[in-house]
Amino acid sequence: MGLNVHLCCFAFSAVLAVAAARADAAGGSDEYRLGYSLMRAQDYGGALQAFAKVPATAQEFLSAGYQSALAKVELGKQAEAVAQLEILAATPAASSHLSEKDFAAFTDFVQLALGRVHFQLGDFRKAVQHYRRVRREGRGFYNALFEQSWALFMAGYPRHALGLIFDLESPFFKERLNPEVPLLKAMVYYRLCRYPEAKAALASFEEFGSDAALLSLKRFLNQDLLTPERGYQLFEDFISGVSEASLGVSHAVLKTAASQDSLAVARGNLASLLEKQEAAPADATSQPQVEAARRDLGVLLIGELRNLRSQYEQLVGQSKFLRLELLMAEKEHVLGKSLQASMKITQTIETQAFNGWSADGQSWAGDDKREYWWDEIGFHIAKVDSACRAD
Repeated sequence: MGLNVHLCCFAFSAVLAVAAARADAAGGSDEYRLGYSLMRAQDYGGALQAFAKVPATAQEFLSAGYQSALAKVELGKQAEAVAQLEILAATPAASSHLSEKDFAAFTDFVQLALGRVHFQLGDFRKAVQHYRRVRREGRGFYNALFEQSWALFMAGYPRHALGLIFDLESPFFKERLNPEVPLLKAMVYYRLCRYPEAKAALASFEEFGSDAALLSLKRFLNQDLLTPERGYQLFEDFISGVSEASLGVSHAVLKTAASQDSLAVARGNLASLLEKQEAAPADATSQPQVEAARRDLGVLLIGELRNLRSQYEQLVGQSKFLRLELLMAEKEHVLGKSLQASMKITQTIETQAFNGWSADGQSWAGDDKREYWWDEIGFHIAKVDSACRAD
C-alpha cells in the first residue's frame, strides 16, 4: 500500500503566456496562429511544425518557442523541452520584443514550466530551484510556493515543506481555496510518525466538506444551462466586485479558478481584442471576435470550476485512505513496531542547500504567535523532528 495524494494539475497544454495571446490578437504570423490553434486542439505534433516556422524577427517568436516546449512535454520529450526552456530562460529582455511587464510574466511562466518538468522527471531538488526563481510579485508565486512544498517533501526535506505550508496558510493567501494544503500537511506529519499532528491536519482538511465556499461551488455546478455566456457573465461580475450573495459562488472559489494558468491566454486575448476594437471602432470584424473570446473565457472558467470540484472529490478519497493508514500506524507505533518503515522519515535534513534560501534568510515557523511578514514568505522552516524509530 502507498499514499499518493499529489493532485496538483500540471496541465502544460493550458499554460500559455499572456504575451502570446496579445501577439495573436494583434495579428501575429500565420504560422503562430496555426500553432496556437493546433495546441488548443491538442495536435502537438502539428503545433511543433507550425511554431518551428515562426521567424526569429516575429513578436511572438519567444511565445512560439515556449509553447513548442510545452508541446514536447505533452509528447513525452521532456529532455528536449528542458533544453528549450533553458534557452528561453537565458534570453535577454532587450531581444525579447516584449514590454518589461510582459517579459517578466513570461520568464515566470518559463521557470514554472521548468519546475514542473523536473518534478515530472523526479529531480525534485532541481524543481525547487526553478520554483524559487518565480517572482513573489508575479501572478505565479502562489502556485510556485505550493508546488515547491510538494517538491521539497518528495526530495526529503519535510521541515522545509512544512515551512512553506505555514506560509500557504498565511492571511496573504486567504482568498485561495486549496484543500490539498492541509492534506499534504497531514502526509508530511504521517511520514514523520507525528500522528497527533497528522490527525489534526487531516481534521482541517475534513472541515472543507462543510465549507461554505465548496458548498456554493457544488450548488452552482448542479444548475442547468451552464452556458459559455453564463460563465463569462460570472467572470465579469466577479471582477466587477459583485457580492457573493448575488454571484451564488464564493469569491475564494472564483479567485482560485480565475487564477489558473488555463485562463491566462483567454484573459489576455480578450483584453487585446478590446484594445483593438477601441482603436478601430469601425472594424466590422472586431465584435464577432470579441464575442468569441468572451465565450472561450466562459467555457474555460466553467471547466476550471468543474476541475476544482473533481480534484476535491479525489482528495476526499485519498483522505479516507490516509485516515486508515494513520489508525494502523498509531497502533503499530504503540506496540513498538514500525508500519511501512520504508516510507518513514527517520531524520530531518538541517542544511539549507537551495539557491536563495541561505541560513541568514531563513525564518522558523510554528511558533504560537502566528505572525507573518511578506518578506519572510517562502523562507520558513518548521521546527519539527521525526518521531519514527530507525529499524
